[in-house]
Amino acid sequence: QGHSAVPQMAPSPKKMVAPTSWAGVTTVMFRNIPSRYTQQSLLAELRSEGFFPDYFYLPMDFKKNANAGYAFLNFGEEKEVAAFHSRYDGSRLSIRSAKFLQVVPAALQGYDANFAHMQHSAVMNHHRYYRLHLQELYQNNHNNPSKNIE
Repeated sequence: QGHSAVPQMAPSPKKMVAPTSWAGVTTVMFRNIPSRYTQQSLLAELRSEGFFPDYFYLPMDFKKNANAGYAFLNFGEEKEVAAFHSRYDGSRLSIRSAKFLQVVPAALQGYDANFAHMQHSAVMNHHRYYRLHLQELYQNNHNNPSKNIE
């Protein structure tokens, strides 16, 4: 009976789809991360296991003082991704959770694509830490790739 006053949604942009194969994958989505991890504590644990991503993003809900349960990480080489996948997929971190971790290919691949995506996000505009942290990771891994970040 007549037209509804419900506004129509604008067409959504084409949805990004993750690769179905691990070939060429350098960026992963790390799922089921226990909510008590902070960016610093998760990155410290990954580094202690020998993993040094050049891109790392763990969304935080500062009102709940918890992370969103997933992170994006990029590694310089596919062999690092294979080692990360082998170490963490189906396992648990030191802060225990009932859920097992999942490591899957991310829809956006590569440092440049992820950094460009983040540059235009509200997170980068409102949280200076992310911008500085990404720059630190990039400088440490690209200017001196043999240097371990401690």
